[in-house]
Amino acid sequence: MDWGLISVILWPIGVIVAGVVGYFISQRFYKRRQPVWAYYMKKIIERGGDAPSELVVTFGGRSVNTVYRTTLVFFNKGNDTIDSIHVKRKVTIPLGQVGLLREPTVKSNCDAIEFSARKVLSQSSESIELDFSFLDQDDGAAIEVIHERPHALNKQTVIPGVIEGVKKMVCLGQFVPYKRPDLVAKLKTPGSRLVIILGSIYFGFSIYAGVRAKSYTIVAFVAGAIVLFCLFWLLIQLRQNKFPKWTSDIEL
Repeated sequence: MDWGLISVILWPIGVIVAGVVGYFISQRFYKRRQPVWAYYMKKIIERGGDAPSELVVTFGGRSVNTVYRTTLVFFNKGNDTIDSIHVKRKVTIPLGQVGLLREPTVKSNCDAIEFSARKVLSQSSESIELDFSFLDQDDGAAIEVIHERPHALNKQTVIPGVIEGVKKMVCLGQFVPYKRPDLVAKLKTPGSRLVIILGSIYFGFSIYAGVRAKSYTIVAFVAGAIVLFCLFWLLIQLRQNKFPKWTSDIEL
């Protein structure tokens, strides 16, 4: 028996199996709180510059030239519950001097988390303060904010607030509602094509080497490893949505 040939062919199998086992162990036993947030801004009303002076646009009795709607999404991406007792200082999202036109409205994924938001005004900034009783994994809410001037939020924006066990509340950037994964589209991505090509080459080489060595056990091992790897790859691809399923109902 050619142990050198066997080791060359079987070592990637060990790597794949170790990766799969490590992934599921980390999901099962490594607990972490990971609050994340995102934003999406849209201009919904604008008084054009060529509009007659007699034309007045009002919102809630207040004269405005433009009105923006910003959707803020905040949820727990981690697998450990964030309880209200873990919040040492309320989470606030600073918008700048945007001219808030009303109190924010909240749409949470369930009533039990008691998610709420309110506007906080100061001389230097206008902010949205968040509150909740608890957030399990993927629990959270979408907060609709109506304002007069555009905000300056970006992925580097640091939001005040202290949650026990959390170093940073990561911004995911522009919010995109959850979409059901398209398996065909996932298979057309450059990464998937590379995996398929390399997997086919390795599979072909292993079959050839196994047949030449008259070791059909190797062939069986390799075939099983390739199938296992492809399933693992597809699982990772299908879980790449940044946002939980409940966000699919949010209209932008």
